[in-house]
Amino acid sequence: MTIRVRPAEPDDAAAIARVQVATWRSAYGGIFPAAYLDNLNDIRIAAGWAESVVRAAHLTLVAEDDTLARAPIVGFAHAGPGEPAGMGEVFTLYVVASHQRRGIGRQLLAAMSALLAADYSSLVIRVLVENAPARAFYAHLGGTQADTRRLHIGGREIDEIAYIWPDLPRLSAALAGAAP
Repeated sequence: MTIRVRPAEPDDAAAIARVQVATWRSAYGGIFPAAYLDNLNDIRIAAGWAESVVRAAHLTLVAEDDTLARAPIVGFAHAGPGEPAGMGEVFTLYVVASHQRRGIGRQLLAAMSALLAADYSSLVIRVLVENAPARAFYAHLGGTQADTRRLHIGGREIDEIAYIWPDLPRLSAALAGAAP
């Protein structure tokens, strides 16, 4: 299996939406109500991704598995300006369950951090407090826990925690395998 990370195109919106729905259902079962997850609509979500992929100051990358003829997109990341000014934010980073723990999330984050380092000095990624695997992934990559905020999703209040890398060029170099 070879994974290729590339910039997303508007035609990728449906595949990105399928990955989002699949990962939400696998990662957030037991966190969000089953009825909420069952009612996720990848067609409606795809319409939003068609706009997001071309949004100014935002970046979307997809990861493709070259062994899959149908639905080769197995992951994606979406990022843009964060808060405060000068900080980039990875808003989403998802990899389908069948391809997790194979380094694809790291590849997506490496490519995204390299792109973001051209415009930002630091990086934030927010993750649900209850999403232990994602939290462990970001902590393993050196993210430092920061603020927590409350979200309202699917009729439920849930906390989200920020992981911060204050030196984005250093993170980018480390993920690329270069000496920091």
